[in-house]
Amino acid sequence: MAKNESHSRRMGFVADGNRELERVEHLMLRAGLLLGVGDQSTSRPQVGAIECLLEDASSKMIPSDIKALLVDHTGQSEMVGIHYPFHFIKEPHKRVIFRTDPTRIDFAQMAQFAVRAGTHPVDMYHSRARNKVMGFERSLTTSGLKSLWYYKQYYNPVMVMKLVDILRFAHNCTDLMVKESKSPAMKLGIAKGFVYDRDLFSF
Repeated sequence: MAKNESHSRRMGFVADGNRELERVEHLMLRAGLLLGVGDQSTSRPQVGAIECLLEDASSKMIPSDIKALLVDHTGQSEMVGIHYPFHFIKEPHKRVIFRTDPTRIDFAQMAQFAVRAGTHPVDMYHSRARNKVMGFERSLTTSGLKSLWYYKQYYNPVMVMKLVDILRFAHNCTDLMVKESKSPAMKLGIAKGFVYDRDLFSF
């Protein structure tokens, strides 16, 4: 993905992606295409459009050719993978490659993988960590512009790991940092509900 583009260029990519999404959805509506359901009960509008494009591109291909088109174990080829046409502002010009055989799943599942693949959730978590934990804030440049000043670093490095564990628990298991109805742990199926502070301290 193109991470170093300016904001104005990113906005231009997003506008191009929205126009392409409208074009594909119009073609889908005219064709009366029946889409798959994939694995998730909730789906984004781009999933159906990507599924349509995948089916159209792979309609005359055998499974081995589809695998060769989507799988790249080295990450060196710029032609292999799904070139995502509906740009997100955080991740324009995204290209999704598969490390395992994609022909074991259907086109709806491939489309969901392509839409959801990205580094935005990780970037968001790192940004949250820098804001919530003082010791993780970016360094300041001194007046002479010759050195960096980490004025909020901890004297005891053990505190860093303790705060990382607290932040990870709060982010993944509690409702303290989640605006949705499910926490990341609930989405993965490893928790039945939110863990509240009363449960934590009583344990």
